Amino acid sequence: MKNIAAVLFSLILVVGCDDDSSNNTNNTTNNTSNNTTNNISCGNGVVDEGEECDGDISDSCEDEGYYGGTITCSTDCTLNYAECELYGYCGDGEKSEVYGEECDLGDENSSEVDAQCRPDCTLAGCGDGIQDSDEECDLGGENSDEPNALCRVDCQLPRCGDGIHDMGEECDYGSGNGDSPNSCRSDCTLPYCGDGITDYSATYGEECDTGVSGTTDGCTDDCEIELGWSCNVSAVPTVCYEGCGDGTLVGIETNEGRCDDGNNVPGDGCSDYCMIESGWDCDATSGISVCTPHCGDASRVGSETLTGGCDDGNLIGGDGCSPTCFVEVGWTCSDGTGMSMCTPICGDGLITGWETCDDGNTVSGDGCSSTCITE
Repeated sequence: MKNIAAVLFSLILVVGCDDDSSNNTNNTTNNTSNNTTNNISCGNGVVDEGEECDGDISDSCEDEGYYGGTITCSTDCTLNYAECELYGYCGDGEKSEVYGEECDLGDENSSEVDAQCRPDCTLAGCGDGIQDSDEECDLGGENSDEPNALCRVDCQLPRCGDGIHDMGEECDYGSGNGDSPNSCRSDCTLPYCGDGITDYSATYGEECDTGVSGTTDGCTDDCEIELGWSCNVSAVPTVCYEGCGDGTLVGIETNEGRCDDGNNVPGDGCSDYCMIESGWDCDATSGISVCTPHCGDASRVGSETLTGGCDDGNLIGGDGCSPTCFVEVGWTCSDGTGMSMCTPICGDGLITGWETCDDGNTVSGDGCSSTCITE
């Protein structure tokens, strides 16, 4: 009995040992399988799932927007941009003049209006295609100073005075535009007869330009000076005056109180300004003023001041000064420019004026006194 029990116990132990051995083998197999699955094989030269790279690479940093350098693969199979960072890139917030950056404000680089720095690291300005608040327009590469362009290279809209002859303008000389003779006008129109500016060059040939037509103002509608006029062509518009002294009555010379006697000598009835002088009458029936003293106005002018002339303020004969302002026979009249004072000549044998006698002498006691009063 003891021997049978021992045999059975031995069998039980054997069976138990075999089970443990089987379990150990299975555990080992399972562990090996798990390591193969969970531990990615970085370094096997194959980019597996979860790896950015595996092995030697030499990609250019420029492909990623950097200015230079080479991208490498780190030992943990991630891309290494360390060399790229040494070169930098537009938008990193560091201005790199070496690579032509004008500015770099990082995330503040923008294409928005009035931004200081553009996304390409150039300063905002005329010609970048973005119309900032100080620009009238900005079409970038389409900005042009060619005629009829929509936007000038200085980001200003085309206008009269920019020196570019656009459609709708007759001319445009820029700062040369003006209201001076023979130039393009301020409104980009060409000079013409009637614009009030005398364009005297051979191209335009104007003698005058008063800026009006259909009137008698000394300048014809063809911008020629009229006969009998003189014009100040330096004035804008031209100012024309009657040609005083040319013997042609024109303009205001035909008005009352005006004259033109063919000279510019004052004191002959028509002044050097073609005004009828005081004490004179002027007749223009013949086309030229003929002036004579106004007899009877008590003002001695012209022939009235000469020997034998007078003006006693009336047109009555027999008072010493005749109706034609000549001293009458038997009288003497005062000299000067004022009213003539006339008195009979006592002793000339003629009884005139208040004389009651005149015996041809001025001796008293002979019946006729020295003052020609009957004794």
